[in-house]
Amino acid sequence: IAAGVTEAFLKAFRTGKTFETEDLYYEDDRLAGVFRIRAFKMLHHQLGVAFENITETKRAERELRQNRKLLDSIIENIPTIVFVKEGKDLKFTLFNKAGEDFLGIPRKDLIGKDDYNFFPKEEADFFTQKDREVLTTGELLVIPEEEIETANGKRKIYTKKVPIPGDNGNPEYLLGISEDITDLLNTEKELKKYAQIFLDHFGSRWNGNPDFFEIDIYYNNYIVGMNFKVVKERRSEMIKNGSRDGR
Repeated sequence: IAAGVTEAFLKAFRTGKTFETEDLYYEDDRLAGVFRIRAFKMLHHQLGVAFENITETKRAERELRQNRKLLDSIIENIPTIVFVKEGKDLKFTLFNKAGEDFLGIPRKDLIGKDDYNFFPKEEADFFTQKDREVLTTGELLVIPEEEIETANGKRKIYTKKVPIPGDNGNPEYLLGISEDITDLLNTEKELKKYAQIFLDHFGSRWNGNPDFFEIDIYYNNYIVGMNFKVVKERRSEMIKNGSRDGR
């Protein structure tokens, strides 16, 4: 089947030590696949040889490697902060590129460390408290807004944390997904300021009744905007994000 295998069989027979080949590909007119071969000495000066067909096992291993490579690529390239911590000591075991860029700390310095190595004690205490809460309850935790110290100054993030169970069903890891919402919050603040300017300037023009129109500021993780509807008799007008649509 392969060069040197016959000699290895003879050596197994002479020494009595079991010989096992590396995975070998074999093909003839009747079968083809990947095999693992063991040779071992038997009683009465006989040599036993066992052939194990591991073709399906190798195929499954190859597919698992491909799927893992795809998952790693997605986590690495997604523009959202992703991190994983050990459940027992809350040390980082994974940090993607978006998280590395956000914190301004190389991943090689993050892995194997905990929050107290990088953040002020007050922040680290808060993160640790929330992590333990997730691991204790076994439930998803959403933190709408939390402040964090980075190499580029203080930023605010929206975070979800969820426990990852081990083989025994108990939380073994903590998965965190965060988004930087600093710019969104700043934009919301600006919109509120301009909404108040609009209210102060135009409110008195309609009999000083601030209920004469409605201002609605909205935002989520992807968009920030302001709607305000001005009502006079039966006519109405919607101004949204700087554009005017008659209604």
